[in-house]
Amino acid sequence: ELEYGNYSPFQYTLELSRPLNGPLAAYVNLKTFGVTGFQKIIGNLMDASEHLKELLNNTGRFEVINDNDSDGFVTLFVAKETKNSPSFFELNNLSPAKIEQFGQYSYKFYLFLLEKQKKGECWFAIDYSTGYHRLSDGKKLGVLKAYPMTPYFDKKAAEKLVKDIMIFQQKFDKVKDTFVVKEVPHKPRPFVYR
Repeated sequence: ELEYGNYSPFQYTLELSRPLNGPLAAYVNLKTFGVTGFQKIIGNLMDASEHLKELLNNTGRFEVINDNDSDGFVTLFVAKETKNSPSFFELNNLSPAKIEQFGQYSYKFYLFLLEKQKKGECWFAIDYSTGYHRLSDGKKLGVLKAYPMTPYFDKKAAEKLVKDIMIFQQKFDKVKDTFVVKEVPHKPRPFVYR
């Protein structure tokens, strides 16, 4: 409601602009684990996430697209229809219809996993990041996102995740042409190719 140039920092303080539960939880965790304990938790998540990226890339059916340009423990990746599918970074060489088909496969796989979560058949949650990567023609394409947030996520959990996601992909491949999502735990993010 302020006009441009009317700076009022008292209206943007932490206690007025956001709920206190996030900073309070961080403070309690810091006091509970200490700096060293907190560093270990974050370090273990980073280590397990790097392992997850390596495992996904090694499958040939998934491609991690934030290998070198990410400082956090999020893993951004795409699902590929076959091991011979083009690399995500080679999509600029394809026709718009082929690019959309590539993106639709990952998106429908995301919806398939959401439906499995709703039915209680899937223990993990994979999200969809809309318009993460801008192609050379200026269009954006969405990607899948794994964001481990539990201190229990370690290398063994990463291996189980990749094993299970491969099983779900095999199930999805059997129904991919006829799959229509019926029920999901929340409103899914929209498909992006624009």
